[in-house]
Amino acid sequence: MFTVPKVISNVCLRYSRLAAVVLLALPATLAQAATITVNSNADTPDAVAGDGTCGAPGPGSTCTLRAAIQEANANAATSNTINFDPSLASTTAATAYPAIIKALVVTGPVVTGPASRFTVIGGGVNTELFRYTGSGGTYSITNINFTKGGTTSAQGGGCIYFAPVGTATFTLSNSVITSCAATAGPGGGIAIDLLAAGSSVTLTGLQVGLAAAPPGDPGPNTAFGDGGGAWLRLAGTGSMTVQNSSFTFNTAVNGGGIAVKRGRLDIDGSTISDKSSTATKSPSRRFRRR
Repeated sequence: MFTVPKVISNVCLRYSRLAAVVLLALPATLAQAATITVNSNADTPDAVAGDGTCGAPGPGSTCTLRAAIQEANANAATSNTINFDPSLASTTAATAYPAIIKALVVTGPVVTGPASRFTVIGGGVNTELFRYTGSGGTYSITNINFTKGGTTSAQGGGCIYFAPVGTATFTLSNSVITSCAATAGPGGGIAIDLLAAGSSVTLTGLQVGLAAAPPGDPGPNTAFGDGGGAWLRLAGTGSMTVQNSSFTFNTAVNGGGIAVKRGRLDIDGSTISDKSSTATKSPSRRFRRR
């Protein structure tokens, strides 16, 4: 039998104890961010939120947008991604989606034009679509259309409400937002409330409201407060930017196109009007409200 000399044994023992101490001192393994692919246009919930599987456990599971949001919320990582199978055209929410409580990137398939983008369809009043109320971080929505969402909340945001707790960056791009309603608050299509210093929002490549005068379906976005198309507030330092977008033929008590509650809004190459106004093209404009 091979015997380790005593002095070597003591050295090995010390190193093994040191290794144990180091391992105990290390933080728990960081959770891996999830990339979740929606492959069904149904509206069923996740079977077990946080189990790492969107939908029912096992192979061939059906992953709906509702289940994907639930799984992303329950994932231990601080940021996750939702994308969509290119074969899907739309999904309809029977009830409001769960509020999004952590940083999330949502990306639709790359398509040739606005009409062929993946569309999230609500059921009208009390069918809140994307409502962000979680922690700060980086959020984005790209290549997704929203229509027929609604809220009775005084906070507003008929289709999209973004009000995270903490410093956040939000980019909404290449989307069409129509027929959304805030029946008791501002922001018929979009309401963005940035309260933490250093936050920013960029709205680019959007059509919010109708491209031409009604009648027609989908209809305009409507707010029973300010901002038929969008309502924006930046309470601290940061930035708000609208680029290459149109906010047209929306209705509200005040500010049919965009209402800025507080902060400076930089507008570049965009068309903004209410339902009854003649739209004008803005090469570059700044608007501030305190």
